[in-house]
Amino acid sequence: MKPKVETQWQNVFKRSKSLKTSIVLQILGKTTLLGCGVISTSIIARHIGAESYGKINYAYALIALLSPIASMGMRGTVSALLRDEQPLPSLLETAHWIEIAGSALVALVATLVAHITESSLTASLITIAALANVASASQTCEAKLLNEKQGRFIAIANTIQAVLGLLITFTAISLNSPIMVICALPLLKNAIKSTLIIGKTYTPNKPITPQKFDASTAQTLIKRGIPLVMSGLSIIIYTKIDQVIIESILGFEAVGLYSVAILASSSLYSIPMILAQTFMPRFNRNPGEEKPSFNDHNKEQMKTLFRLAWILGVSIFIITLSILPVATAIVFGNQYKESAEILIWLAPSGFAVSIGCAFATWQNINDRMDLMLKSPLAGAVINIALNLILIPTLGLKGAALSTTISFFSSVYLIGLFDQEMRSALLVLTFPFERPRGT
Repeated sequence: MKPKVETQWQNVFKRSKSLKTSIVLQILGKTTLLGCGVISTSIIARHIGAESYGKINYAYALIALLSPIASMGMRGTVSALLRDEQPLPSLLETAHWIEIAGSALVALVATLVAHITESSLTASLITIAALANVASASQTCEAKLLNEKQGRFIAIANTIQAVLGLLITFTAISLNSPIMVICALPLLKNAIKSTLIIGKTYTPNKPITPQKFDASTAQTLIKRGIPLVMSGLSIIIYTKIDQVIIESILGFEAVGLYSVAILASSSLYSIPMILAQTFMPRFNRNPGEEKPSFNDHNKEQMKTLFRLAWILGVSIFIITLSILPVATAIVFGNQYKESAEILIWLAPSGFAVSIGCAFATWQNINDRMDLMLKSPLAGAVINIALNLILIPTLGLKGAALSTTISFFSSVYLIGLFDQEMRSALLVLTFPFERPRGT
């Protein structure tokens, strides 16, 4: 039995040189972005204090809750449809216009509502956060670059964004900039990356123009993107709705403390997301198929994805439990000591996120849009209910516990009632020893 398991582990890392290169480069880019981001955030958090930092995060949390609606699930939809041998006409351009229009509409509505319901300062912060979301409208372009196996360029763009973002942050802090300027820093960082990604995707000879918008393609994209919107919305709810509830119950300072814990725990979530996004273009799909035929190639790709996701999930859990609390206390200081303690309750979420990303890929490949809607929706409902119950009684630890339970619920709960999904989850949970009959 032991040699068989060793062979499986070896095969995971010997599948494709180009796959490993793409994933490693993207992870390095994200790591650089993360490292610079943590440095920037720690400087900002120390400089302005937990209460002001909480106000900024409250504004961005509100906009984050709307961001899946703004993007309309275009990134995941484009990733799936680009696998077809005969893609829809003007697929990328149409998806990009939908993404831009959705982000602009959300920004307009959020700004109007904020100036009616919030204080002047909070409304201004929400407006800035909404514009930052518009500046990040390049996800469909990233999907195209990944499909063309240009993850290397995305990694470079992430690195440039991280380094320039860090320099901008140092400049803002050294000038003792007000909270409005500090809040606008993510807007500048997003604009830098989007400029690079869009510039790589389109050329002067092939620009994006309104004439390239195809109404028929738009209908297909929106119809397929709706489940992805619900899936993305529920994921955002896991990490953002609690900050909104915390503000209403415990105040802005508590939001600041919890935001640091969420930042630390979610710092590694981009790795399984990159893994899943990189695998998506590698699944073969014949033209005209409503559901991909799982030939030997596709089965092998899926097994490899499941195994890597499992390894990452366990690794993220261990790191979040043992290393991140100490690192958070050191980097952010004694003012955020409670943030480090919260990480213990958030640690299991890392495993759920990792296998959840792999399972979402399985659902997308199998065209199980019904599951992509039901699974995260169930987790979101549980998350909101638990937050309302546990935050008043357990405080910030209750919010962290709610997040962890809801992540696992979104992956496993609906699967208990679906035979095909149950079999896939069994393989995903124990990917190195296939159960009999699966």
